[in-house]
Amino acid sequence: RAIIIGAGYGGMALANILGKAGYRVDVYEKNATAGGRIAAIHKDGYVFDLGPSWYLMPEVFEQYYQLFGESAETRLDLMRFNPGYKVYFEKYPTLTIQGDVNVDKHTFEAIESGAGRKLERYVAHSSQAYELAVKHFLYNNFLRLRDVFALPVIMNAPRMLALVFANLDRHVSRVFRDIRLKQLLEYHMVFLGSSPFQAPAIYTLMSHLDYRSGVYYPRRGMLSLVQDMQALGTAYDVEYHYNSPVQQILVEGGKAVGVRLPDGSEVRADIVVSNADMHHTETVLLAPEHQSFPARYWAKRQPGPGALLVSLGVEGTLPDLMHHNLYFVDNWRENFDSIYVDKKVPENAS
Repeated sequence: RAIIIGAGYGGMALANILGKAGYRVDVYEKNATAGGRIAAIHKDGYVFDLGPSWYLMPEVFEQYYQLFGESAETRLDLMRFNPGYKVYFEKYPTLTIQGDVNVDKHTFEAIESGAGRKLERYVAHSSQAYELAVKHFLYNNFLRLRDVFALPVIMNAPRMLALVFANLDRHVSRVFRDIRLKQLLEYHMVFLGSSPFQAPAIYTLMSHLDYRSGVYYPRRGMLSLVQDMQALGTAYDVEYHYNSPVQQILVEGGKAVGVRLPDGSEVRADIVVSNADMHHTETVLLAPEHQSFPARYWAKRQPGPGALLVSLGVEGTLPDLMHHNLYFVDNWRENFDSIYVDKKVPENAS
């Protein structure tokens, strides 16, 4: 028997894998629905995605679905955005990013002489980092020495370590001068809850997604990912318990053996997995003697910022806007420093 705490997308994905492996799987979710941060609002004929709105790394989804003899592209009815998105600047004309380096290099070249060829090289290096990360790190638990010392990992270690110990802005600034080009290659840090002036340059791999892989979207909305993940689990009798928060993870002999629910009842299992936020899992669900880190560790952590989301139903069309629109002000560094250094909302924010 397996228990999963939290019906976010990761918890749902694991529930299906364990169900397929023969476990009886119970998923305990504190909310009334599954999906975690993936949700939707239906109001007055409009449907709004809440949370994620960019479907990236399609090959990772495809690899998962193939575990069940299925195809993500077919089941989720995916479309690739072309163009990828539109960018508005404070003082400069708007730009449209196609999501194809062979096209977008001309946009870069028009802004900065030589930037077109630089973008080709930059994206090529980004793609190498991405492919190395996916092939040798994403699906690797590093449980064996031969995993750690695999030849491709060793051969690429110096270059990868260089990306780990430099921040993204410094890495980008070595190649491009114009602030607009830097913004186009650094804005992903907003999604990741960090700053390009603090985050490691390994995140250059995000440019592979922008200029090679592309931005996708399921035609039925992001919530369809959750619905299909749940449908996939019906074949394995995965059971979801909604409005059912877990009060504590039970530990015996250094091993998680079950959970305690708010009514005091206990449910035992061979496997217990928490898909809740790590901070909540460590500080709330586990007793102090079983926590991995002391309180001072969390006191030094910098949580990612939240976001204010406004869902507007608009009559008619907005021909100047695309599905994704980014707005950048000139004071790029000040924007991030306001949030991550001064801990305040920027006066004029991107």
